[in-house]
Amino acid sequence: MSRERVLIVEDEENERSGLAELVSAWGYEANTAADGQEGYEKVAAWSPAIVITDLKMPRLGGMELLERIASDSQTIAVIVVTAQGTIDSAVQAMRIGAYDYISKPIDTSRLRTILQNATALLGTRTELEVTRRKLRDTGSLGSLVGPSDRKSTRLNS
Repeated sequence: MSRERVLIVEDEENERSGLAELVSAWGYEANTAADGQEGYEKVAAWSPAIVITDLKMPRLGGMELLERIASDSQTIAVIVVTAQGTIDSAVQAMRIGAYDYISKPIDTSRLRTILQNATALLGTRTELEVTRRKLRDTGSLGSLVGPSDRKSTRLNS
């Protein structure tokens, strides 16, 4: 099994490093960014499968980061984390394309389950894309060869 890359975007240094250690201990390859702008640059350079982002950050917030990732149409599961969570912000994040939304303090067992589910979903998406490419390359019905002669036949009317 390949280790999925998880980017943690959090402006609070202790939370950022703590989450990175935790996620690494669960077997993921973790990287960090101090704000949304740095996070967006690392998404482009490092290509993570999953991004865990805080909502409120300097320079570029989590919602804006989510919008940029979604507009790039990348297959990245974005998990939004916030201490000031509201139903409106959760709904907005999900509409933009967030995979999930978690309030602080983070329930680590819930986060682990979310990461496992996101990894499984991304694996399924990859398999689906491979299957689509195969079907596109061979034709959706495969080769159509039958036993009939080449001569034309007419139906009796």
